[in-house]
Amino acid sequence: MEEVVLEQVSKIYRNVRAMDNVSFEVNRGSIFAIIGPSGCGKTTTLRVIAGLETPDSGRIYIGGRDVTYEKPYERGAVMVFQNYALWPHMTVFDNVAYGLKISRRRLGLSKVDIERRVREVLELVGLSGMEGRYPHQLSGGQQQRVALARALAVEPRVLLLDEPLSNLDAKLRIRMRSELKRIQREAGITMIYVTHDQEEAMSLADKIAVMNSGKILQIGTPEEIYRRPRNLFVALFLGRTSAITGKYLGMEGRYAKISLGDQILVGAPMEELSQEEEAVAVIRPEDLEVVDEEDHGYILRGKVIFTMYLGHSRQALVDIGEGIRISISVNPRRTLGEKVKIRYSPDDILIYRIGEWKTLLQE
Repeated sequence: MEEVVLEQVSKIYRNVRAMDNVSFEVNRGSIFAIIGPSGCGKTTTLRVIAGLETPDSGRIYIGGRDVTYEKPYERGAVMVFQNYALWPHMTVFDNVAYGLKISRRRLGLSKVDIERRVREVLELVGLSGMEGRYPHQLSGGQQQRVALARALAVEPRVLLLDEPLSNLDAKLRIRMRSELKRIQREAGITMIYVTHDQEEAMSLADKIAVMNSGKILQIGTPEEIYRRPRNLFVALFLGRTSAITGKYLGMEGRYAKISLGDQILVGAPMEELSQEEEAVAVIRPEDLEVVDEEDHGYILRGKVIFTMYLGHSRQALVDIGEGIRISISVNPRRTLGEKVKIRYSPDDILIYRIGEWKTLLQE
């Protein structure tokens, strides 16, 4: 069942459409991530759902109820901000209890009820025993948990998180991902999560929405978004890719052929293409394999012009002619100037029209 529904929601600041007819549904008890470049409208979307901004058009439903013009505290959605917004003069206990205390009469809570609830959520986020500490006595990860506990304490229907891990170091971010997922599952809460970190979204979310210029470009599972991006923007935004252009030569069965100098690349057409039209092939390094023989499969030939060691893998840049270069994962090490044969599957090569996305290839 849907916990949050947005129907054709728009928000305009002066002449900028921060949200442009945004529609999506978030299932109860799931994690829904919104990703996109800076300034695309991600945070505005969260603020509109939270009631911190009023939409110019459209409707917002939470738990089946129209909350479009309700006050923030009436709609059952709580936002965790990027900087955590903890009260520096309050202890962990008082920070977490703050929302409960100001809603005490409305919720009919006693002092004992508040203490019990605070201790429950502190245990849930792994901060039992730290009730008496102040924010400056906590690590970044602990401060993030306090902010999360404060939001969970009021038992919202929906938890809204705006880049909650961006202030943490790389190792702690990875650890906190799994902690966030555990907390969300144990609390059974619906979460809408905004991030610029694609890996973070892929590892956490049940569904992902890719946003750009105020519009939702695609919604799907992490695998759907990654393996079958709907347009060139989504394909280039997610993961490490090589984008190479060539003329569309027609179909070979269910695959499209494009020319790359004196070589031909065969891939899966993601849009309808016209003969001799300029097309773009999007290739991920992990989908290519350097082979010694070309006894079967589709092959590209090229020369290694650059290599780099990434710890978990080694990447090479290969010139396949006409100044066209692609990035590949290589193991074992390949040497500069070495000629290589690269095997690929046409199902992994995604071919798009350039169209409105031509400027992306020039950035």
